[in-house]
Amino acid sequence: MKTTALIALTVLIFGFNSCAEKDTDVPEVVMKSFTSKFPDAQEIEWEKEDDNEWEAEFELLGTEYTASFDSKGSWLETERYVKEADLPQIVLENLKANYPDHKIEEIAFVENETNSYYEIDLAYGDETTEVAISEDGNSLSSNETEDDDNEDD
Repeated sequence: MKTTALIALTVLIFGFNSCAEKDTDVPEVVMKSFTSKFPDAQEIEWEKEDDNEWEAEFELLGTEYTASFDSKGSWLETERYVKEADLPQIVLENLKANYPDHKIEEIAFVENETNSYYEIDLAYGDETTEVAISEDGNSLSSNETEDDDNEDD
């Protein structure tokens, strides 16, 4: 009985610590870079993407964003979530021509040091397609996956 209680207590302690790490372990240099780039950001939540990347989810002027930084504080990219009505007409025309039966699930305007583009998640049946389209309507990439709700983890 004592062993079971000790195991349960250990699991609880580690569980609380892992939840607390979500916001508290962000390197100071990353926080400073983020605050400098987005001084008016609100409702900020941090997540460690991998050993060298931190991602902040936040709101700015009522719009949802994510921004990624490396662990030295260098900005990598920003995604600003947009509505279909805010897409340029030329981007919509590309979608209608190449994905006429797909439904738009999510749209983000992505900016990084080298370019900017729209990243659009489309759904058609059990398939999900992520497409990247430049601001001038040119297709940059497409990645199709199948949703498998029956897959065992």
